[in-house]
Amino acid sequence: MPSKENRSIFIYYPRGSSRMSGLKSLLENKPSPEEAGPLLGDYHLPPSKTVIENLKSIALWASPRQKPETFLMSLLKNIRDSAHPEQALNQAERFFCRIKDPEEIFRIFQQKKHPLRILCTVFGASPFLSGILIQDPDLFSWLIEDAVWNSSPEKGPLIQEILNACRGISDLKQAYPALRRIKQREMLRIGAKDLTGSSDFSETTRSLTTLAEAAIEAAYQTADRFMKIRYGRPMMEDPSGTPRECRFAVLGMGKLGGAELNFSSDIDLLYLYESDQGETTGVSDAYGGVQGSMGNHLYFVRLSEALTDMLHANTEDGFVFRVDLRLRPEGSQGPVASSLRTFELYYESFGRTWERAALTKCRPVAGDLSFGKEFENMVRPFVYRKYLDYEAIDEIKEMKKKILKKLGQRTSRGDNIKLGRGGIREIEFFIQALQLIYGGRITWIRERNSLRALHRLCDKELITYEDFSSLSKAYIFLRDVEHKLQIENQLQLQTLPTDPSRLEQLARRCGARDLRNFLQDLDGHRSRVQRLFENLFYEKERGLGEEDSPVHDILSEDPEVEEVHRHLSLLGFQNPHIAYKNIILLKEGPPYAHTSSRCKVLFRKIAPALLKEVSSSPDPDMALNNLERFVSIYGAREIFYGLLGETPPFLKKIVFVFSMSSYLSNLLVRHPDTIEVLIGEDLMHPEPPSEILFRTLMQGMKKISSSPERMDLLRRFKHLEEMKIGLRDILMDTDLLETSQALSRLADACLETAYTLAMEELVKTYGSPQNPLGEDAGFAVMGAGKLGSEELIYGSDLDLIFVYSEDGECSGHGKITNKDFFTRLAGRITAILSTMTAEGMAYRVDLRLRPQGEAGPLVQSLEGFHEYLDQSIQPWERQALTRVRFCAGDKKTGERLRSLITETLFHHPPDPELHKKVLEMRMKIEQEKARQSEALLFFKTGAGGLIDIEFLVQYLQLRYGYENPEIRFPGTLRILNTACRLGFLSEEDAALLKASYLFLSRLESRTRIVQDRPITSLSSDPGKNRALALRMGYANNDTEPPGRKLLDDYHAVTQKTREIFLRLLSGPARK
Repeated sequence: MPSKENRSIFIYYPRGSSRMSGLKSLLENKPSPEEAGPLLGDYHLPPSKTVIENLKSIALWASPRQKPETFLMSLLKNIRDSAHPEQALNQAERFFCRIKDPEEIFRIFQQKKHPLRILCTVFGASPFLSGILIQDPDLFSWLIEDAVWNSSPEKGPLIQEILNACRGISDLKQAYPALRRIKQREMLRIGAKDLTGSSDFSETTRSLTTLAEAAIEAAYQTADRFMKIRYGRPMMEDPSGTPRECRFAVLGMGKLGGAELNFSSDIDLLYLYESDQGETTGVSDAYGGVQGSMGNHLYFVRLSEALTDMLHANTEDGFVFRVDLRLRPEGSQGPVASSLRTFELYYESFGRTWERAALTKCRPVAGDLSFGKEFENMVRPFVYRKYLDYEAIDEIKEMKKKILKKLGQRTSRGDNIKLGRGGIREIEFFIQALQLIYGGRITWIRERNSLRALHRLCDKELITYEDFSSLSKAYIFLRDVEHKLQIENQLQLQTLPTDPSRLEQLARRCGARDLRNFLQDLDGHRSRVQRLFENLFYEKERGLGEEDSPVHDILSEDPEVEEVHRHLSLLGFQNPHIAYKNIILLKEGPPYAHTSSRCKVLFRKIAPALLKEVSSSPDPDMALNNLERFVSIYGAREIFYGLLGETPPFLKKIVFVFSMSSYLSNLLVRHPDTIEVLIGEDLMHPEPPSEILFRTLMQGMKKISSSPERMDLLRRFKHLEEMKIGLRDILMDTDLLETSQALSRLADACLETAYTLAMEELVKTYGSPQNPLGEDAGFAVMGAGKLGSEELIYGSDLDLIFVYSEDGECSGHGKITNKDFFTRLAGRITAILSTMTAEGMAYRVDLRLRPQGEAGPLVQSLEGFHEYLDQSIQPWERQALTRVRFCAGDKKTGERLRSLITETLFHHPPDPELHKKVLEMRMKIEQEKARQSEALLFFKTGAGGLIDIEFLVQYLQLRYGYENPEIRFPGTLRILNTACRLGFLSEEDAALLKASYLFLSRLESRTRIVQDRPITSLSSDPGKNRALALRMGYANNDTEPPGRKLLDDYHAVTQKTREIFLRLLSGPARK
């Protein structure tokens, strides 16, 4: 163990006393390079004359205040860790020798450790930032203040500071120094924080953007003030003819628009003013007249030129930001500033795809920001087309090809990290291409900032999470390298240095451990970007269609048909003969049509990925058949195949839909334009409330007057909305309850529409139905069954009950009784919904749950309904009435009927024989409608099926609703939860019943969505249930076939359900 003395020496001199004494000797003598080499080499410094002189100069500067070797030791330790130690030492010497108050600087070093590290990091990395500090050493004290170092530039205070500095100037050029001085000061703060790692990439780019916006706004206000002093205010007339000042806005494009500026970025600007029609007011001259008046166009051109010069001019104080105006209409040949109408006409007539891409980053940054927003709104339809922009895809491809062509000669190192392969431009193009194609339908991806745009593209599943992660990390890495290249001398550099020492300095500025790790990271990021960029639009003539692929054999011009059938059988097709015919039709088109060679090439390219998706779908035969039907109707094969190839998520979605549901497929075939739904963001939003659906539908109804057209519109609306619900269900695996409620809300909206249309027709003929007091009589459409409990599924009938408030007569000339009017109204509502038209049927309507069933009148008055409830209601009708709710018409009348039903069902003690009657009715239904056989299993009416659960729930309501109001409301899962909470069901029974209900309901939903008709049975043959099992979400596993697993689960579920049902209904109810 070392002695006490040795331990204290070790602590005081961490690297040994010889280094301190060596440094002292170096300062006192004139050592040779050989003598100074070992000491200086420890700090990555060469033993040059300049280095030694710099050390002695700093020592001389420090010597009156403290031991020079002590200060130099601290300085050298920090210099050693900088990107360029020799440069850092040289800049430090220049800086310290300019210090007016050395005592202040030493006080700072004694109080805090980080200021010396900040200085050395900046000196070793950036002569540009070093020059700012050396020119004005007082900025160092400002920089390391906590309030400055721990904050970022703020736009408002910066603008005000610049404007204050420009007060009292008599010439616009007198504002130039203040702008540049404040810009350099803020660049020092932003750059120092970036180099030391005190701010991340996002904060750095945001700060640079804030600085630019503040400079532009302050320059604009200053230039505008001088222009108005000289020429007066530019005026125009608004649409009403009222004179007012003409507005002006500065629009930021490129990295400024995306809030992601570099340290030496140009700022891409557009100058926009409101109208050419008008002129300035002029100013009073010495003789009482007016001088200086000019047209608005000339005024704003001069204003824009003045503003540009304030920012762009390179004076003895440098420049603020380089300004690039080439993105304006007609580029460098066009006027510097243009009116809103000029922009509009240009983009309408001459706008090109690259200009659309540029405008994805456009935003107002100065001037009248609300006017700038108007410009954004104006160009949005040009930038983001509402419908899939197929024509632009080829233009985007051409843009990509040009990029690839320009990069053909570039190497992987010593090249341009922005424009080279795998560079920043490829990431930006990747983002903008997807935004242009899908942004018209998916508003969420209209994002200017590159990183946020990538996140949103991933959020909408237009790119995978892995690709999002790769591109985001690469973008941050490459942009940081770009920053570190540019921060050195504030030059627009994107090319990596070829000199190894300079490349190593860059790596150190970027915080890399060594050059080898830096280059590995760089190459890795660029390789991943290059791969994704090249895969965009299938640019390489490759894919899954290699020569030895089975797909090549299938698409061969002279195929071995038996071999083709064998391949298709292996791919999972049950009928390979039909599958092959569909493939040929997809490739060649029908015999009477001419399919272009380009279209055939496109199909060959997408065929491997297409058949891979089809073969892994729940029903490959159905998927391929529906796809061929759709393509034959869609017509634009080349465009559609291109879209499938360019967007794998879309291909996956459409194949899955075609394999899951003939019903949804038929809707797409009937209305091929609705394919947009699969790409847009409509599916990301839940079905709106019925009130909004109703308003939307009625807005369409107001545009047409004929009854047949209105009925067709109702059907189209219903089918489109039901398609959205179905697509959400099968593509996003929506919760069963959410799907049922969405279908029920849609039915409510259609019922309200049918009621409104029918009332409108009948009132025109007969007048309004009124009671004896001359007040309008009410009419309500009540939902029963699954509609009443908001548990509709695909293909459900609507169980309806019609009721009116009171008898009386109509107010029209051809007087009829209210009963006659409402009977006709009910009939008309039924016809509007269920009549078959060219657009199909909206809903099948079932009216058998009305009083006296089919033998009873179509409508009942509240009084008649009350009488029926008091005298004639059967036990099974009591069960049915537990699920009745108001759906459309007069809500007050509906609520009155609901009160009557509640009074009948729940305001009296339950029947002691209730459990026997429910059980007896259940067994009767089972015997009549579910005669189980070896071939069929009835999951609705059979033993342990859905009706077991529904009857049990209705029993619980009727048995316990008398004393427990919370159990009276419809909804199977809600009632099971409530019954469990109140102690009427055990937790185990409740959990099993809920699981059974969800399983059987999903089974029913997945069978019905295939054909949109009531199917209530499944085959007992496992093989025949394979497709259904896959639709249910079972895995395609050879060791446990999905059809067998489905049947095993079905038997287990129904057995447990029947056991609970019989146990709870075979004896007296629990107290």
